Amino acid sequence: MIEKLSEIDPLLPPVRGVRVVAKKGFVQLVEIAAMAEIHTRSRNLIAIALAALILLWPGIALSTDPADEQNAAIRRFVETYSSRRDQYRLGLASTDIGALNTGHTVIKVLKSPRESQVDSDDGFGVLAMKIVEAPRLLVWLAMIADSEELDGRFTRAVLSAGPTGSKVRYQHINLPWPFKDRHWVIQVENNVDIAHASDGAIWERRWKLHDRGKQLIDAAYRDGTITGVTQENLAKSIYLPTNRGSWTVLELGQEQTLVAAFVDLRLGGLIPDGLVRGYIKRELQNGLATLDDLIERAHMNPAGPARYHDGWGRPISIQDAVAARQAWRGKPDSGNSQESSNPQD
Repeated sequence: MIEKLSEIDPLLPPVRGVRVVAKKGFVQLVEIAAMAEIHTRSRNLIAIALAALILLWPGIALSTDPADEQNAAIRRFVETYSSRRDQYRLGLASTDIGALNTGHTVIKVLKSPRESQVDSDDGFGVLAMKIVEAPRLLVWLAMIADSEELDGRFTRAVLSAGPTGSKVRYQHINLPWPFKDRHWVIQVENNVDIAHASDGAIWERRWKLHDRGKQLIDAAYRDGTITGVTQENLAKSIYLPTNRGSWTVLELGQEQTLVAAFVDLRLGGLIPDGLVRGYIKRELQNGLATLDDLIERAHMNPAGPARYHDGWGRPISIQDAVAARQAWRGKPDSGNSQESSNPQD
């Protein structure tokens, strides 16, 4: 067995990541050619001929390990994810990547870019990562649809919406006694910069507190945009000191997607940050564990895709959503006629 091309002829450079498997008769042919005393020019021609023969010889396998390619893609994702000036730095060990490749969820507590210590009072980040056995488009639709489904403790109002999927959203949550209610205004957007930087391999939907959130609340309440919350509730509620995060997806192939869910949240008041951190870890773990079910429900929703935008900020057509659904594990296209009749953005 020949491990690299340079073992056949020293004029041929080694090819990294390539394994050459040759039959016994061919190895003997190479040995005879190497022993012959021939002119330098003729030797070069033979070397070229042998290289071509290796590529065409029956029974010779030239292959790269798909796992190595996937690991390299994950490491490139980590580099791109951490390269942004305002982002928490992410480090993944080989054991973390191995855990992802075997279907496990990896959770990291990340250091704030504003602080030198993870346990600082000025914020922290919790990141959960998992490889999901589904196309990226369906994972993306599931995440967006799930983020718009809130339980009865929440009151929400969209204050404005942009053409590429961006929104300014007010949210209010009722907390049990003795805690005061919380509310906030976030700016949600698709991060088109990271899509361009990664040549479309990475899509991200992110959010952060709006710079003028408190002023927007007052104006939206006066004009009736915010309903279901009394003026007294607004006055007593605590505005969140920190709320930022993102859903990031990396396409690993037609049937695999790396999902990274990040949350940096402080509730303020008397609620300890450590308690919030533990809650976030559990919620992210549970959210990724149920993502398969969310994907199933989201892509079966006939009215869903036309309202959403992809990581480039472009509208997702019904046809693209239907095609992704048809290809996913060979699932039947029930309800296709109903979906194709819906209007698109």
